[in-house]
Amino acid sequence: TEIYTLSLHDALPIYEKFGVVITVDCAPELSKNTISGNMLSGVLVKGSRPLLQGNVVTENSDYAIVIRRGGGGKFLSNNLSKNLKGAWDVDVKTRRLIRQENNEE
Repeated sequence: TEIYTLSLHDALPIYEKFGVVITVDCAPELSKNTISGNMLSGVLVKGSRPLLQGNVVTENSDYAIVIRRGGGGKFLSNNLSKNLKGAWDVDVKTRRLIRQENNEE
């Protein structure tokens, strides 16, 4: 897996309902962006392990970050406030792994 830096204008697919979708075996770095006002969540991570650092993910109609099917990664110093359903939508096992990766446990 290569690690590379992306901005919101790069190759990540942008969908109407999500601000950013990161999928399938990639590990991009998403840093210092504002992701807000989406119909669903700000960031969907699915089968990938990105680094999200210093982003503002706010005022989305669902969660700030949704993690599905083998997703994970590092989430450092992000502002995840004011999302309608909260900061995270992730199963317990995956959340535990993320906490370990981010030295939260």
